[in-house]
Amino acid sequence: MNTIAVSQDYQTIPISLLRESPENPRHAFDKTALNELAASIKTEGIHVPLIVRPVEEGASYELIAGHRRLRAAHIAGTAELPCVIRNLTDDEARAARLIENLLRENLQPLEEAEAYRNMLGAAASANRPLTPSDLAAKIGKQESHVRLRLKLLTADSAVKDALRKQQITEGHALELSRLDRSLQKDLLKFCLYTQWGQRREFVVSITELRKHIAQSVMLDLTHAPFKVGDDKLLPEAGACIDCKRRTGNDRMLFADVRQGDICTLPSCYRAKVARSIDVTLEQLKAANLAAVRISTAYNRNRQTAHDALTTAQYEVTSKGTTCGDTKVGVYVDGPQQGKKVNICTNSRCAVHHSAAMDNGSGPARKAQRAKARKEAAARTRIFAAIHSAASEVKRGDADYISLAEYALQRADHNGLMKLAKVLDWPKDLFGWEGRKRLRSKLEEAGVELAVAVALLASVSSELSVSEFHSGKPERLEVLAKNFNVDATAIRKQVDVEFAAKEKKTSPAGHRAASVPKRAKAKQNSTKRSVRKKQP
Repeated sequence: MNTIAVSQDYQTIPISLLRESPENPRHAFDKTALNELAASIKTEGIHVPLIVRPVEEGASYELIAGHRRLRAAHIAGTAELPCVIRNLTDDEARAARLIENLLRENLQPLEEAEAYRNMLGAAASANRPLTPSDLAAKIGKQESHVRLRLKLLTADSAVKDALRKQQITEGHALELSRLDRSLQKDLLKFCLYTQWGQRREFVVSITELRKHIAQSVMLDLTHAPFKVGDDKLLPEAGACIDCKRRTGNDRMLFADVRQGDICTLPSCYRAKVARSIDVTLEQLKAANLAAVRISTAYNRNRQTAHDALTTAQYEVTSKGTTCGDTKVGVYVDGPQQGKKVNICTNSRCAVHHSAAMDNGSGPARKAQRAKARKEAAARTRIFAAIHSAASEVKRGDADYISLAEYALQRADHNGLMKLAKVLDWPKDLFGWEGRKRLRSKLEEAGVELAVAVALLASVSSELSVSEFHSGKPERLEVLAKNFNVDATAIRKQVDVEFAAKEKKTSPAGHRAASVPKRAKAKQNSTKRSVRKKQP
């Protein structure tokens, strides 16, 4: 019969009377860590008592805190464990278990979220419902922390699986879980794979993910071509003002998004835009006005609406000009989506269509041509004047820096990325956002180096070599010659280095390296004896 030894602060209970709680928040236990803890228990024992509560009239005890210690004790073969016994109700045990785990061990985010959900569910079942705010106060956490954890449980199964496998971090999962499920798989794919379908070596950063979401998901409602307060435009969606997908309606969830009028569900936004265009066309036709859909695309493609006119099929009319073919066009795409504009659909209209005015019959067209000829003449003379003054005006450093800057901004992008690596310069200097910093970098380097870098940029496209390309880097060779660089000697040096690497990694090299020393000595001895026998 098992007996319990009683101490002033805790009781020693046989391990056979202890059982784990089915509601323990932690589900995953690291085997290596458990074995290390078991080894410690064998040598030093348990210093921190387990917390239990009596069940089945004292015949056994349910664990409140100490599940890792219990499992490690089983591995260590410990017969009894020090325990603090507390008489707790189910609700009290659940809260204590969660708090103890939060304080002692870093729960996995999903385990923590499930524990919160269980507490809320148990409170509701006991007719004592808790709000996330109540729960946060009870466990000493911020309400936003609890709500974001609970939001993880609504994430797509693929996102939760990636989080469990630590393919993404908790931060990635939180960013994805606050968006609609229909978006999460594609965004998860962006985190893990390149646009060519290759697995990324490292998951994208939280900053990169947020930037991608801002560009591909979030839409500014202040520029919407429909009334955001209209709940009848798309009855099943309701008004945007009251929508839970509007960032301003959940500032706790979207605390990092400054604007409140941002839609986070593109499919709903697009559906409302499409419906608003239909409504506009219906209203125009009801007013006996000729109305058509128009696109901003010149050539028709898969993204162009099949019933929309392309820009090659219509001409936007000037204010106050009309003809027999004037209609009202409603944009179905582009920045003016949903907007109305007067158009002419007659390609032979001498009033509006540019193709019909090419013969010079229209006064507006003649004026445009005269203006263009005058501007061209002025520019040509300015160029000629600069050329004449070139021999008299001394060039300053700023001119050479500007020339270098111009060359760099127009060089091959892939070549510039390789050039940045050679120069040990930040790659973003050569992007649009780094233009101002590039100028400062060139001024810091000085005129001589700036010009050299510009010359290197002019041949940087030849740094990229394809297995299918056999052309010679003629411009690179000329530049090397101008700078007294022996390209032939460098090529020979590279040949030697690559030959050494190939020899080291070749199968024959591995076989030679794997021959035992004794066998090699025997081979050498045989060779010497053969040479001695020869006359």
